[in-house]
Amino acid sequence: MARKTPAQQAADQIKDQAFSDLQALIEESDKLLKESAALVGEEAETLRAQLSAKLKQALDSMASVRDR
Repeated sequence: MARKTPAQQAADQIKDQAFSDLQALIEESDKLLKESAALVGEEAETLRAQLSAKLKQALDSMASVRDR
């Protein structure tokens, strides 16, 4: 296997940091989603559904990029 150039190594580090930040954001959002379970009403349900959909989309995107 060929050695990576410094530019490739830097790009990998940036990508890894971005994924780490995204993972932390997803985890925090999931925590907030669970904590909002006590909220009631149509607005709260809509908000939770939207947040849940966005989290799933982010997780799917992250998995897709990592699999490449």
